[in-house]
Amino acid sequence: VLAAIGSRQYNTKVNRALTTSRQMASTFKPIVFLSAFEKGIKPSDQVVDMPYEFVVEDVIYRPNNYNGFFMGKIPIRYAFVYSLNNSTIKVAEMAGLEYVKDMSIALGMNKDIKPFYAMALGAFPATPMTVAQIFSTIGNLGEYKKATLATSYKIGDKTYNLKEAPKQVVSQEAAYQTLYIMQAVASRGTARGAHLLKGTGAKTGTSNDTKDAWTVAVFGDYTAVVWVGYDDLRPITIGGSGGRLAAPIIAEFQRRYFGKNATFSFQVPNNIVFKRVDARTGLLTERKSAGTYIEAYNKKRLPKSE
Repeated sequence: VLAAIGSRQYNTKVNRALTTSRQMASTFKPIVFLSAFEKGIKPSDQVVDMPYEFVVEDVIYRPNNYNGFFMGKIPIRYAFVYSLNNSTIKVAEMAGLEYVKDMSIALGMNKDIKPFYAMALGAFPATPMTVAQIFSTIGNLGEYKKATLATSYKIGDKTYNLKEAPKQVVSQEAAYQTLYIMQAVASRGTARGAHLLKGTGAKTGTSNDTKDAWTVAVFGDYTAVVWVGYDDLRPITIGGSGGRLAAPIIAEFQRRYFGKNATFSFQVPNNIVFKRVDARTGLLTERKSAGTYIEAYNKKRLPKSE
C-alpha cells in the first residue's frame, strides 16, 4: 500500500480508507462477471435485460435499473459496461450465487458475505482497503497478494517478512477478460465523463439514495479506490453518482502523477485471442459493420461462427 488517505481533514482520528465499511454498490459487479467468465460463460453470450422478479421462499426481490432503462437482449459485456442491475443478477444466477460468493472471498472480500440476490448489486459493505485488495487481485491477473502497509520489520539483526506467498485464485484468462471490459467502462460506460487516462480499467458504484459514491481503477502497476460519502449516511445531493463524484478524483491524480498523455495496458495471457463478434447474435463474424466489435476470448472457449 503506497497511500491510504482516510479523510479530507488531516487532523482526523478516523481513517475511513482502512476502517469504515460501506456498501460496495456496483463496484461489486465485476466479481459477478469474473465468476461467469471463470465458469466458461463468454462476454458475448446473450442475456435479456428486463424487469425480473427473483423469488426466495416467500420473498420477492424486484431490482430496478438506473432511471428504469432496460436494453432487452444484449451481450453480457453490455450489462457490465452500463452497470445494468437486472441482467447482472441474471449473470450471477448463471454463474451460481454460491460460486460468486466464494469467488469474492477468494479475491479478498469479507467472509460474512451471503449468497443473496442483492449481493450481486453490492449490498454488502467493505472498506476501501478491501475493495483495493479485490481489484489488485484482478489486476494481478488473478494472483492474490495480501495488501500490507509495510513489507517487513526488523528487531535487532533479525528481519521479519510481512509478505505472504501469492496464490492464484482465478485464471489469468478470466481476470484479463474482466479488465478488458473495465477499460470500456472507463472509455464509454459509467466512468466515461471522468476522462480517466487511456487504458485504465474502471468500475463505478452508487448506493441507494446516493449515500455512497465509489470508483475503482486499475492502471499500470496501480489499483486506486475512492469512496465519497457522509459518516451519518446522509444522501449526497450534489453530483449524484460514483462516475461524477469519485472517478474525477482518480483522473486528477493520474494526470498529476503520470502526465495527461500517459497510457496504460494490461499483460495479455497466452490463451487470450481477440475476435470480431456480432453483438446481436454472439456469433463470430468477419463483417466490419455496425453492431460488431472486438472481444477478448479464451481461445479454448470460442463462440461459433456465422
